[in-house]
Amino acid sequence: MSDYYIKIDEHTPMLFKAMVLYSPFKQKYYAEQLGIKPSNLSAYLNGKKKMSRELADAMLELLGFNPQNPYIHITNKIQMINK
Repeated sequence: MSDYYIKIDEHTPMLFKAMVLYSPFKQKYYAEQLGIKPSNLSAYLNGKKKMSRELADAMLELLGFNPQNPYIHITNKIQMINK
């Protein structure tokens, strides 16, 4: 399997959804930290509402990513890239 990178941004709500799903926190926690209603976060994560760049950056920070370099490195293991 060759290496490749996936960028996580406001155009990839399903990646945000997967990271929230597998994180130790509930979706309600992220909504509270972002200052939005859980129903709005759900709409963003399901692609029903378009996420703003600012919201995406805040979400990346909560998930432990550097918003300036928000990539997942895919090899035989998935790794967060934070350079």
